[in-house]
Amino acid sequence: MGLSYTTTHQVQFYECDIHKQLTLPMLMSVAITAGELQTYSLDPTADAYLEEHHLGWIITNHSLDIHQFPKENEQIFVTTEAESYNKFFCYRNFYIHNQQGKCLATMKSVFSLMDLETRKIVTVPEEVISVYQSEKIKRIHRFPVVPDPSGEMLAQENYRVRYFDLDTNRHVNNARYLAWMLDVLPFSFLEKYEPTHIEISFQKEIEYGNTISSQCEERESTEADKETAHYIYNQDVLSAKALISWRQRNENE
Repeated sequence: MGLSYTTTHQVQFYECDIHKQLTLPMLMSVAITAGELQTYSLDPTADAYLEEHHLGWIITNHSLDIHQFPKENEQIFVTTEAESYNKFFCYRNFYIHNQQGKCLATMKSVFSLMDLETRKIVTVPEEVISVYQSEKIKRIHRFPVVPDPSGEMLAQENYRVRYFDLDTNRHVNNARYLAWMLDVLPFSFLEKYEPTHIEISFQKEIEYGNTISSQCEERESTEADKETAHYIYNQDVLSAKALISWRQRNENE
């Protein structure tokens, strides 16, 4: 295991949905921010090194379990650790707790470094990874496979990529993919159900000006109240896919 880092976050009203809960894209963003803060605390020159070598961090996978969504005005504690790495992939864990110490959510993520000029994944330099004191491994962690589309879509919407959808790597931010995926679900569905688990895989980057298609289908599940599969296409190219498990909301929580 590598070094761990904990930060706090006060949930703001503009980060919440109509149920006054932190939205799923914001939950993911709050977790990722903890990793960025750890990097700055360990090596204030990290960004300068990446910029000098034309490198940028990208995410290839998230596996997220949600036990309870943080509420508006709630203070939460976000802990992260850069667990291990191999030649091309870095594995980081995230844990979100409330003030009483209850675990609200956990997330496992896979990061890689991309050459911003060639847009290809490169070997992770020791100069970048050594500060985290992560374990160096040879194996590749395998995440659950998100199934391919069955052909019967529940919903579909098209979106044009805007300037404010982009991040510092000049491509669409990961949280935006998730927002597009959720946006196609009916209001009545989102009002009644909340996500408990998500597997999401990012496969191809999307850039400014592209028009993407967000597609969704409902899946049979014996372990969740509902299960939906989501696909983001850039023309005919599959750029991301996700499998989300849902439970009926308990309004008394």
